[in-house]
Amino acid sequence: MGTVTMEKLKDICQFIDKHRLQGERVLLACKAGRAHCVASAVAYLMHERSGKMSKLEALKVVQKCRNDVIMNGEWLRVINKGDG
Repeated sequence: MGTVTMEKLKDICQFIDKHRLQGERVLLACKAGRAHCVASAVAYLMHERSGKMSKLEALKVVQKCRNDVIMNGEWLRVINKGDG
């Protein structure tokens, strides 16, 4: 994935939407599973809820599934409430 950008996260959200609408599951994975895939999951939760879920709320949902999330990554600055 390289550097996390809103453009990449929007593309990921579209990819997830496409496959979920087809009844398929989507697995998010990255090298350590602690930054890029977390950014993708947070962005998708915000996207899916049409901006009604804040970044912090989405992050808490992800942390319930994965408690070793990297909290100081660049991705935290990239994701803004309502984007994704």
